[in-house]
Amino acid sequence: MAAFKVLSQIGVYCMTKAAVVHMTRAQAMEWGRYGINVNAICPGYIRTEINDQYWDTEGGRKLIQMLPRKRVGSVEDLDSVLLLLVADESQFINGAIIAADDGLAVN
Repeated sequence: MAAFKVLSQIGVYCMTKAAVVHMTRAQAMEWGRYGINVNAICPGYIRTEINDQYWDTEGGRKLIQMLPRKRVGSVEDLDSVLLLLVADESQFINGAIIAADDGLAVN
């Protein structure tokens, strides 16, 4: 999600994520000729072991209220996108940048 928006106080982090998007596109062009697909999943806010406690803080609750559906995703919310990309039927998907962010990047 940070690849698509500049977020206050983490501008450098956003720049690195935008670089991953361009790296994905460049590698898709270069490696496609060898039958290798390169795609990126761009998750929104996902509850993980690292940030689990944050979502119960005042700052975390405020951030959740700013999200389109007022919720944080789970790691399992990314499963369907991952399964799509590893399926044999997805061989024509190359260079895709897929936002799995509950609509956050649209704002």
